[in-house]
Amino acid sequence: MSNGTSTRLEQAIVEIVSDSGEGAQKAGQVFGAVSAKMGNGVWTVEIIPAEIKPPARSKAGASGIRMGVAGPPSGREPPEG
Repeated sequence: MSNGTSTRLEQAIVEIVSDSGEGAQKAGQVFGAVSAKMGNGVWTVEIIPAEIKPPARSKAGASGIRMGVAGPPSGREPPEG
């Protein structure tokens, strides 16, 4: 449960992973686009399944995206609104 406080990070790495075909890559792309529009630096690496037809809920079938998110460059404020 939140106590109403927040912590500002210089940078963070976020991973969104699920079974192949469940939309994890698309969700990560949207998250990255929104973060970039807020003035943050973003880099992405897609996580591609190791097998063409992997068993459900297996590591070989994991699909997703890894993102690095950092605040705006020093001296630059994020856009308002």
